[in-house]
Amino acid sequence: MNNCESSSKLRQSSENLEEHQEAMQNQKPQEKMESSEAGHVRLLKYSELIGFKFGRLTVNELFDMAGKRKQFQCTCDCGKVVVKDAVSVKFGNVKSCGCLHTGETSTRTVNARKRHPLYQTWTSMIKRCCNPKTKCYKHYGGRGISVCDRWSNYDNEQHPFWAFVEDMGEKPRGFSIDRIDNEKGYSPENCRWVSHRDQMQNLHYTLWVNLPTGRVSLSDYCKANNKNKSTIKERARRKGISITDAATLY
Repeated sequence: MNNCESSSKLRQSSENLEEHQEAMQNQKPQEKMESSEAGHVRLLKYSELIGFKFGRLTVNELFDMAGKRKQFQCTCDCGKVVVKDAVSVKFGNVKSCGCLHTGETSTRTVNARKRHPLYQTWTSMIKRCCNPKTKCYKHYGGRGISVCDRWSNYDNEQHPFWAFVEDMGEKPRGFSIDRIDNEKGYSPENCRWVSHRDQMQNLHYTLWVNLPTGRVSLSDYCKANNKNKSTIKERARRKGISITDAATLY
């Protein structure tokens, strides 16, 4: 290859680069958004990324302060305006204002969650297991009862409340959430909807009478056999015997 041909190719490459840069400067925001999906976005300077869209974030402005990491002001698809680390946005480590992780966009908004019929059930469950100031905490979180990660972790892709709704389904009228094994926490495998009467019999402090035909609560046993519940409990305490013996041997 002679010097003339080499010079000609270099000149052509330079002209192509100038044309590309000029085209990028003249692009509309929507065209830039489409370009960001083409794969060459990482080659661009941060100042050239105004108008680009990364995940749910559209870049509005670059904050480049001396001695500090570059920041982008962005508008999220949900409408919220936020300032995010430019490097994290550019390389896909941050894709939303945070709504992507809470799962609360479109139909799953904050208001929709708070109006949902299961919202009070979920918040009460979280409070009694996680908030020591809650009156009944000693019966739940205070004795090691916890809520599974799927129903309590805000770092999951969707808000934990919506995971709870998906796993538990619709609550029947007059029913409430119940743990099958009262020594274990709240999780899809250990929870169900039950009537108030069934739940009362499944409390961790429910007293049971073991019969040859199976286990029954002390309350049901006394009703069926016309016995006094308080008398049986006092007899068991005074004589130091089990509830079953106090109920069946006297």
